[in-house]
Amino acid sequence: MSDAHLDHGSTGPTPASSSTGSGIEGWVSKLITYVTSQIRTFVAFLFFVFTLGAVLGILIMYKAPQYAGLLVLAPAIMGLLAYYNTTIAVVLFILFGLMISIL
Repeated sequence: MSDAHLDHGSTGPTPASSSTGSGIEGWVSKLITYVTSQIRTFVAFLFFVFTLGAVLGILIMYKAPQYAGLLVLAPAIMGLLAYYNTTIAVVLFILFGLMISIL
């Protein structure tokens, strides 16, 4: 019976670790390639958003210094709301886009 299995061209079971390892290695290498190709754009965007927030903060501080505490807490609160609610995230994204287009 064992000769019948060999006649059909099967070489026997392959270890699961070798097929899983190459699959994970391929996935990790694709992920690393994607991250390294996109990291420059992402970091530049973060610095742009940070600069925009600093400029808006300075403008608001000169015009309405009583809102200084709100300037610190509002982005964190909006970030938490956007994290837990997709609708709020979409609305904030649209408002942020409108704010950038106005400036």
